[in-house]
Amino acid sequence: MDGSEIKLFRSLASIPSPSGRERGVAEFIRKELGAMKIPSIIDGAGRKNGSDTGNLVATLEGEKDLTIMFTSHMDTVAEDMTRPKLVERNGILRSANNAIMGADAKAGTAALISALGYLRKKSHPTIIAAFTTREEEGMMGAKLLSIKRRVDYAFVIDDEGKVGSFAARALGYLPFAVSFKGRAAHAATEPEKGRNAIAAAALFVRSLKIGKNSRGETLNIGTISGGTKDNVVPADAVVTGEVRAFEIGGIERQMKHVREAAEKAGASTGCSYTVAEKKNAGSYPFNSAGGRIAEIARKAAVKAGIGFELRDMYATCEANFLCEKGYDTIVMRPGYRNPHSTSESISVSEIRNCRNLIISISEIVSGIAAGSSQK
Repeated sequence: MDGSEIKLFRSLASIPSPSGRERGVAEFIRKELGAMKIPSIIDGAGRKNGSDTGNLVATLEGEKDLTIMFTSHMDTVAEDMTRPKLVERNGILRSANNAIMGADAKAGTAALISALGYLRKKSHPTIIAAFTTREEEGMMGAKLLSIKRRVDYAFVIDDEGKVGSFAARALGYLPFAVSFKGRAAHAATEPEKGRNAIAAAALFVRSLKIGKNSRGETLNIGTISGGTKDNVVPADAVVTGEVRAFEIGGIERQMKHVREAAEKAGASTGCSYTVAEKKNAGSYPFNSAGGRIAEIARKAAVKAGIGFELRDMYATCEANFLCEKGYDTIVMRPGYRNPHSTSESISVSEIRNCRNLIISISEIVSGIAAGSSQK
């Protein structure tokens, strides 16, 4: 091992990149790839999602008739440009000051850059490496990727967990807003002439099955607003929330429950209502069913000498949008712990394992391509 992945991680971690301000990281990655003679472009995604840079997309042309894509996001959850001070104890890297280290997802980014440096000198399929923007705030650059060629397999390097752990499913979600329209009236002199929209909202929320069900589907209420003054029967109330599920059918079931509860609350209080689904703000479920790509992941983990695990992801990630584009997609976890906090950590060995796993994936796909060409 040349240790380049560890040096790269330390360098990346030293560059602050809160969501929307990823340019410094993009410039660093592009310089590293340029030194390896790996071409890259920065797309126009930043103009659409508010980042100071676009997605950085590099292409390592291969000898095999298959294309793999790896993605790793450049932003972190940090809110400012404070630089973390990295310390290593017993092979574990942490931030020693009150700053997010950013192993989510810079550990995977470092492993990917290092793996590309190794693979460029070997026989390999075509590899697209997409370093994306604004993942942490949901304005995902991955949603805006436009790859002008077929992608056979897509690996998203993200999520907490040991290297060798993969996810073939992640929750899709749909935000919604339920608005109740009642009638204003003076609360003391003629309350009987009013129709209380907040009462309708309360009845609506009380009748919902909030939380997670046996299928892993979730329903949550996030905000309730309405009314004008304490002495006025409120004529308006708005309830916002979201539903999540591993399948479109699950999202539809949850939204049917929301609509039925809103109808019941409106009828009981004499208020009218509307249910608005914020589809542009949501995402389709990611569900690859763990087919061909999961078998590639398993074989690669074995080849790399690490364990294999397939575990659902109870969140929404870049894989949701790649799956929606029709790519055979899976999430590969890069080994960090306690992300989104100053107690985040990652072991040196896990960064190396992630690099080796990326290389093994390329080698397994090369074997598939060679087998296909001989038929």
